[in-house]
Amino acid sequence: MHERSLKGQPPMYVNYEERDNMREKWRDKAKNLKELGQYEKAMEYFDRIIRANLDKGFARHEKGLILIKLERYEEAVECLKDALKPFPDATDIKFDLGRTLYKLGHWEEA
Repeated sequence: MHERSLKGQPPMYVNYEERDNMREKWRDKAKNLKELGQYEKAMEYFDRIIRANLDKGFARHEKGLILIKLERYEEAVECLKDALKPFPDATDIKFDLGRTLYKLGHWEEA
């Protein structure tokens, strides 16, 4: 899937007993792929976490950081704003969002 937005995609269903295990497994796989520079593959695993409704902001933040690295700033802004929704006071997410907005020339919003 080339389009990174999850809008319009059906949710994934994960057995309730396996939720924490799957989240940890996918998160670890995504982090390893990210460290190896395999950003598209890493985003696929972060997307799995998001689609399975297992994200608590972490997957969206990490995906946003990858999008920044790939210079896909508009997508990164959307992702980071979504990551902030459950944690509006998260300074690390706010910082990453602000610097991305700045790169886009949105100085007031940054």
